[in-house]
Amino acid sequence: MQHTPRNLKRTALHNALGLALTSASMSANALLTTTTVLAFDPGVVGAAISPAAIGPSWFSTEVSPFVTIYTGIQTGQDGGIHIGVTQDTNGHASHIGTEIDGTPLHSGVGGIDDEWGFYYNAGFHFTTIAVTVVSDFGATKTLDFSGWNVTWRGIPTINMGGGIQDCGTASDGKCVDNANNDLFGTFDNGTGLATITCSSSSCSVTSTFILSYNARVPQADPSGFGGTPYGVHLEGHIGTTTTTSAPTTTAAASTTTTAASTTTTVAATTTTTLPPDDDIDDTDDSDSDRDSDTDDTGDTDDTDDSDSDRDSDSDEPVDPSGNRHIAIKS
Repeated sequence: MQHTPRNLKRTALHNALGLALTSASMSANALLTTTTVLAFDPGVVGAAISPAAIGPSWFSTEVSPFVTIYTGIQTGQDGGIHIGVTQDTNGHASHIGTEIDGTPLHSGVGGIDDEWGFYYNAGFHFTTIAVTVVSDFGATKTLDFSGWNVTWRGIPTINMGGGIQDCGTASDGKCVDNANNDLFGTFDNGTGLATITCSSSSCSVTSTFILSYNARVPQADPSGFGGTPYGVHLEGHIGTTTTTSAPTTTAAASTTTTAASTTTTVAATTTTTLPPDDDIDDTDDSDSDRDSDTDDTGDTDDTDDSDSDRDSDSDEPVDPSGNRHIAIKS
C-alpha cells in the first residue's frame, strides 16, 4: 500500500482550512442579500448645474461639453434599490411635458424612484435585470447594474446598463440617429458596474452608504442624447424589507395617495430654489420675454431650435430631442 507523504497531507489540510475560512469570511460580509434595500436620501426636486445644490441623491447628464445637469431623485414605492429583485415603474409610464419650473406633472410613484422631470419631460428608473453583488470584500463593494434602465418622454426603455454596443456598418441601418445618420463601429457604453461604499465593512442595517455609477446613453437612442455621459449618485442607509417597503407591482390607492402627498410637500418646499426658466447664463427672464410670439417648441425667442443649436458657441444646454430648454439653477 502506498502512503501519502506527511507534507502533502499537511498541505491539503492547510488548503481545506483556508477555503473554509475564506467561505466563512465571505458569508460574514455578504449582508447585501435579497432582503436588502438601498434606501437613498431624497435629492431636491428639479435640476441644477452643481451637485451640491441638488442634494444627496441625483443622476447627471452631460448635455454639452463642460455642462452637466444634475437632477434630484427621491425614493419610490419600493423605498430604494432592492438587491436581487427586478423593479419596474410600478405600472406608471413616462410622458411628455412637465410644469414650467421642471416639477413633474405627477402621474405616479415608480418602484425605485418617484417621477422626476428632465428637460421638461418626465421619467423613471427601473431594472430589467436585478441589481446584485459582484464583489463583496471590505467596505467598498461592486454591484451589477447591467439591467439599469430609464424611461423618459414616453420612450419606454433607454438602456443605461453599459456594455459594448455594435453598430455594424454605415449602411446596415443598425444605429440610425434622429438626424438619419447611420452610425457604424463599436462603442463602449460603460462597464455596467456600480460601486457602493458603506460606513461599515459588513454593510449592516446600521450602515450608511454612497453609491456611484457611470454609463453612456446608447448611440442613436431616440432620446437624442446618444453617447452622452450619464451618472447616478446615491447616499442613504442600508435597509431591509422589514424596515423599508418591499417592491410591489401595484400600489394600493391609499399608499399611492400618501406617497403623492409626500412628494407634493417636497416640491412645495424646494421649488422656490428653482426659478422658472432660469437660464444657465443667468440672463434676465422678465415677463416681457414671455409674449405671444413663442415658437412651437415653447422657447421665448425666435431662434431656430434645430439640432445645430448644440454646435453653437453658447454654453446654454439645449435639448437634442428638439424640446425647450431646461430650467436650472446655478
